[in-house]
Amino acid sequence: MSNQSKIILERSSKSNFNFKQFVKSQITALAFEQLPQRLGISSNKLNRLFKNPECADLGLVKKFANLLETSVRELIQEYRLGFEHITLKEMDELRKAF
Repeated sequence: MSNQSKIILERSSKSNFNFKQFVKSQITALAFEQLPQRLGISSNKLNRLFKNPECADLGLVKKFANLLETSVRELIQEYRLGFEHITLKEMDELRKAF
């Protein structure tokens, strides 16, 4: 495995851990159990998002932001939520909106 691959894997693992821990720190245990229903996704999809937060779409990032009472920008920049699917155009629109 190349050094660059190791760095990407390390960064991904760190952001996965941080995002799940951030979510758990912001809501009650009961609310955490109810996340799939509150987000309108399956438990399986939620687990995949915790493993790979970059795969979320903008709609789901907005739902998380609303539930966690934080900004969409913070979730994207700090936890890489939706990083692979959010376009530059969507980011530009978010910057203008906030």
